[in-house]
Amino acid sequence: MKAKTFEELGKSSLTVSVAWIVFGVVQPILSERLSIQIALIAFAGFLIFLSLGIILLERLGDDER
Repeated sequence: MKAKTFEELGKSSLTVSVAWIVFGVVQPILSERLSIQIALIAFAGFLIFLSLGIILLERLGDDER
């Protein structure tokens, strides 16, 4: 795959990780429906997509060398 592909996938993954936090933690806090289970699932999704984004962006750095 091309370096640009890794860059775009990495950025998209970081965006999805932010969405996990917003829709899984911030929105339930504002609507006063936050539960520990929902927060843990959202945090796990955040970590997965954050890790994936970092890995993809690091892969981009390896291709440019």
